[in-house]
Amino acid sequence: YYRVISAGQRYLSEEQLGQLQFCISTFLTCWNALNRESQEKGVLNYHAVPKHHFMEHISDTVAPQVNPAHTSCYADEDIVGHTAKVSRKGHRFGLAKALLQRWRALLATRWQGS
Repeated sequence: YYRVISAGQRYLSEEQLGQLQFCISTFLTCWNALNRESQEKGVLNYHAVPKHHFMEHISDTVAPQVNPAHTSCYADEDIVGHTAKVSRKGHRFGLAKALLQRWRALLATRWQGS
């Protein structure tokens, strides 16, 4: 998946689109098989919960129009995770200030590293 979208320009060729759709379809099929197997054994080994529905939209609606690498943004997911982490550690009255301070520090660290 990432090799296909990284190699593509703003618009994917028909061949690249086919490869992308194959990757997504194969991923979802394999994930489903692993999930079914773990449920049958009564062992849930996979904590990650990918956005399966979102992956289908990428395959069916986004990729035929534009390369997902040029339109996708993981920052929304990133900020939700950081917010949840900080909120579990702080006092509710100082939460907003703590969130903003930590987020600003994280952005400054990333900015200096790039």
